[in-house]
Amino acid sequence: MPAFFFKQPNGLYGRFSTVVDCPTHYNRTKEELIAEYVKKYEEDLTEYFESKNMMTYEEMKSYFVDNNMTNKEWKEIQKLMETPVQELNKDKNGQED
Repeated sequence: MPAFFFKQPNGLYGRFSTVVDCPTHYNRTKEELIAEYVKKYEEDLTEYFESKNMMTYEEMKSYFVDNNMTNKEWKEIQKLMETPVQELNKDKNGQED
């Protein structure tokens, strides 16, 4: 299994690569990841997101190894993945997009 997708605590999704042992995508909507992979691989991944193959955030965290991403970077990304979507959508003035 070279990679898997996972659902984050904030309701968004990510992709974890077992090749580099860290997340390669995070804070994406289902639609964003599907569009990216449909474009890249020309296949619809909708079924994957609705299948039992989807990993949880906690399961994904157990795969992390600090080979290609530092623990500091990992902790920063974890904070972003755990930040509620509404907070992520606020601009610098505290206004939502």
